[in-house]
Amino acid sequence: RIRTADHAELEGGIDKALGHNYVENTSDPTDPLTSDMRSPGHGTGTSSVVASRLAGKIVGSAPGVTLVPFRAVNSV
Repeated sequence: RIRTADHAELEGGIDKALGHNYVENTSDPTDPLTSDMRSPGHGTGTSSVVASRLAGKIVGSAPGVTLVPFRAVNSV
């Protein structure tokens, strides 16, 4: 299972320790990426547009930023 923070392009750009999962009321903001989700991985794709680092395949619009992830809905 691939998680947002596991992508090389986002290495160091995600601070999950400050994030929160409001859907399940836990501190782990990771989407489960299950087939019943309408847009699995949406947050990862959106994050990469902004925070992809220079060492990756693409460079985001703000490669030096640190994002704090929040899970608030199951579909977008």
